[in-house]
Amino acid sequence: MNCIYWDDRYPRLITKREFELIYTRLQKLQVIGDISVDINGAIEFTERSSTPGDPVFVYNPVRDDIIEGFAGEGVAVMAVDALPCELPLESSQAFSKSLMPFIPSIINADFSVKFEKLDLPDEIKKAVILHQGRLTPNYEYINKFL
Repeated sequence: MNCIYWDDRYPRLITKREFELIYTRLQKLQVIGDISVDINGAIEFTERSSTPGDPVFVYNPVRDDIIEGFAGEGVAVMAVDALPCELPLESSQAFSKSLMPFIPSIINADFSVKFEKLDLPDEIKKAVILHQGRLTPNYEYINKFL
């Protein structure tokens, strides 16, 4: 999640070329949240902003192109620039403090396994709504509303 101000005086957090090298070797990163939305900035492949109604596009670092929506090869980029103003500072601080202990487990989890085998702390696993494109058991009831 990128939330910092950037301009051309600063180095990028990740360039297109760096991400291509990482992606072709690991292909582990699946989603990037870039709520600063500095076009071609800190996250160089943030090439446009998205909206709450259409929040994601997929960036393919091998082809250096963008596909609208969630489908396609690459990393999903959520670049809703209005998101920071929707969360008060105190809420952000409390959420960050609560989430911090779980970050290592989330990063180290193997999301390629079935949900039942997914090794996450219960607090996080119970909050997972979708896994591998399907509603998780606690959220299957949502199907009747879709």
